Formats: sequence, C-alpha cells, structure tokens
Amino acid sequence: MLKKKERMGTSTHRAHSVLVVDNDVAMRDFLTFVLDDAGYGCTGVPDAAAARDELLARDYGVVLIDVRLPRERAHDLVQWVSSALLGVESVVMSTLDDPGIAEAASSSGACGWLVKPFSVDELLGMVRNANGRAQRVQGGVAARRNTAEPDEPRIPPGFYAGLVGRSEGAGHERRTRAGIPCRWTSRG
Repeated sequence: MLKKKERMGTSTHRAHSVLVVDNDVAMRDFLTFVLDDAGYGCTGVPDAAAARDELLARDYGVVLIDVRLPRERAHDLVQWVSSALLGVESVVMSTLDDPGIAEAASSSGACGWLVKPFSVDELLGMVRNANGRAQRVQGGVAARRNTAEPDEPRIPPGFYAGLVGRSEGAGHERRTRAGIPCRWTSRG
C-alpha cells in the first residue's frame, strides 16, 4: 500500500486540495477544471456518500458542496465535515439566493456561501479564503502536537454567523470577514 504522500503526489498538499460535491455533472466538471487550472488538486463527486468516502480516503483542505444533493441534505454533510475533519473547510453553493439557507449553512459549520451563477474570481476568492482557514487550523494542530496541551475544540458554534445576513437593495455587494466579495440580493 502506498503512503499517503506518495498516493497524493509530492506536489499536492492537503490544504491545496479541493473536493467538489455536486450532482450536476456539467457544474462539477466546470468547477474541477477551473480549480485544477488554478493549481488546486481537485476531485468531484456526485453525492454526500461519495464525498464521505473520498474525504476519508484522501486529504482535502476545502469542500465545495451544492446545497441540493440527492438522498441527503447538504447541511448534514457540512456538519459532518465540521465535526469529524479538523482542518477541512466547507463552502456551500446554491442557485437560491436565500439568507435563511445561508444562515443554516453557516450554523452547520460552513465558512462560505456562493450563489450560482458566480464568477470565476468569486469562486477562486472563496476557495482561497477557505484554504487559508484550513492552513491556519492545520498549522495550529501541528503546533499543538509539539506541546503537552490537549487539542481545543475546532471552532465555537455561531462563529461564522457574521458571514451571512440580509442587505438592502438588489445586487448589493457584501464582504465576508476576510474581505472576499459576496453578492447578496434581497427578494422583496
């Protein structure tokens, strides 16, 4: 059996790998193509069960999850990633521009929210932000392994609540805590 580093290849670091979970084949192929082209090692899977298998088999830093998945809610997968995988960040994607769904994703543990259609720059900015978070968590875990201190909880509940919210006026642009632009529109 190959060691994990050999299986992944020496140039792909955990935080530079992205898993795309979307049952739409065209969207999944497009996202993996764009992210591969941007230098992220990227794999696509069609549902939550395949995502869990892939996440347990290989190291990833970021998981892009479509909100509408077959057989399981995306928020359940986000919660599983948040609780089971330290140093892996989730970003939820949806065609619905609904702050309630964004709030549910955030409270489940997602660090970002993208409304389809989104630009390549928005996608790469969000993945870069999530990747940075993953690297910081992974670095903190490595530093704690060298001390006698026990691991602390990953991130307190509600930490991401400031990432989502309503904005006034259609097409208003809002920024996350990291300064990444997110397009929010209000439905009135």
